[in-house]
Amino acid sequence: MGCAASKPETTASTAQGSTAAAAPTNTDAAASRIPGAFFVTGAAYAPANGAYVRDGVYQGAPLYKNDQLWLLRYTINSGSIFWYIADKDQLNSNDGDYYRVKSAANLPPLAGWGVAKDGAAPAPTLAAYADAASCPTAPAAAPPRSANCAPKLDDSGQEMAHNFEEEEIPGAYYASGAAIPQANGVYVRDGTYSGAPLFKNGQLWLLRYTIKRTGSRWWYIADKDQLDRDDGDLYRVKSLSGLPPQSGWTLAKDGVAPAPTLQALADEGPAGFFVHNAGVAAANGPYARDGSYASCPLYKQPDNGTYWLLRYRMPKGSTYWYIADKDQLSNDNGDLYRVKSDADTPPLSGWRLAKDGVEPLPAITPYYPQPPALAPIAASPEPMGATSLGEVGVVCEQTVVPMGMPAQVPMAVPVTAMPMQPMPIATTISTTTVVVMGVPVVTSLPPIGIPAGGWASHAPVVTAVEVAGARQSEAVPSTLVEKVELLRQELGLSGTVKQVVDEAAAQLGIDAKGRPLAEVAALCAQEFGVVRS
Repeated sequence: MGCAASKPETTASTAQGSTAAAAPTNTDAAASRIPGAFFVTGAAYAPANGAYVRDGVYQGAPLYKNDQLWLLRYTINSGSIFWYIADKDQLNSNDGDYYRVKSAANLPPLAGWGVAKDGAAPAPTLAAYADAASCPTAPAAAPPRSANCAPKLDDSGQEMAHNFEEEEIPGAYYASGAAIPQANGVYVRDGTYSGAPLFKNGQLWLLRYTIKRTGSRWWYIADKDQLDRDDGDLYRVKSLSGLPPQSGWTLAKDGVAPAPTLQALADEGPAGFFVHNAGVAAANGPYARDGSYASCPLYKQPDNGTYWLLRYRMPKGSTYWYIADKDQLSNDNGDLYRVKSDADTPPLSGWRLAKDGVEPLPAITPYYPQPPALAPIAASPEPMGATSLGEVGVVCEQTVVPMGMPAQVPMAVPVTAMPMQPMPIATTISTTTVVVMGVPVVTSLPPIGIPAGGWASHAPVVTAVEVAGARQSEAVPSTLVEKVELLRQELGLSGTVKQVVDEAAAQLGIDAKGRPLAEVAALCAQEFGVVRS
């Protein structure tokens, strides 16, 4: 930090002896229904992980403390506003700044954090809790053991075809925070690609890919129909890992900032399925896992509904998945739709009419238990109202669920009617956690085909901040000179173009060796939410 025009403020809880003007009051903050603590996890710099407990106000926003480290909002010299995890004794400089995320919100974002001067990748994610007593007592469990494995090689040195298939790997990943809406959602494990598990979300795949020219390996979120070229590549991260990294993602050719973060979901399979688009309207909706049928998972409509989603073995031995009337399983009356499959979970496509079915045919989407790190505050399940904090006058409505969570249960919604154009990115996000039979869940409706205009058909990225009722827009720089000026302002640098870019790269931890100056400047600018060009 260290770029603020005035001396760092004293917190309201330790303001005795200071002038009244030097420390904002926390009267409004104390009355607000905001989290009493945040739990930080996943940071490579281990001391940054753990519980940060609310204690006073800093620059008009709640302040959270974890011994030597503070979680605070800070305005730098250019007027840009960031949330930081930083050393409390070094707030007048950028020494001791470990992680930060650009945001003017009254509460720290849960995802999207980047590495500051003294941090190390990966950056953390946050979860909100009602108070310190509600926080976990230890960081989240380590990722599955194959997450850090190098690929297995055969005797000739080639990568084996079925790497990691017998490892303890997640059944799905949940992506959130991506500017391209279709990139967010649940990616379900389905086969392998390039010797590593493959995860699918409709038109988009989460896969590991080897660049033939250099031999380097990357994990991608990419269009499944354009894997032979870099068109349709949205986000990527360089990694030999057998599983996709959960942070550190950057923009690929058609990506738009910000990039997503990932979270592993349970390996036990889906908690249930959503059926949508079926011609028999009563068949649409959620089917939750409830027991077994013929040694295979059984999924039932809530409230003792009429229909079950089950696998059934015919007298001759062939197996089908059915959507059928639970009271007529001994005959074909009440059979609506079926698909031939001996899989342990129902196929997502390929359904056909059974005896009593009506077109159109259904599509189904799996959902998974919501990861604990994404869970809302237990003591405050309803969304927070508008809150005015401190003297800055920023008004913000924020629910403690990440961008990308589904806004509603997708019941009886035709897949072809789903909007494919990118949605505007708003500074105020109001989302609702989906709950099926008492279980918070995450899901996504798969996009069908490539959106009109391509994946990167967004308007130019513009940041908009509500301050004292006025909207101020900052156009994103595109030329080298504009990007260097951005770095001067954001990091308080001076000197020639090369000196500014080199110092920015050093502060931001970007490897500039062997790269053109323009590319290094673009990588540095990307840390502030600017798309590379």
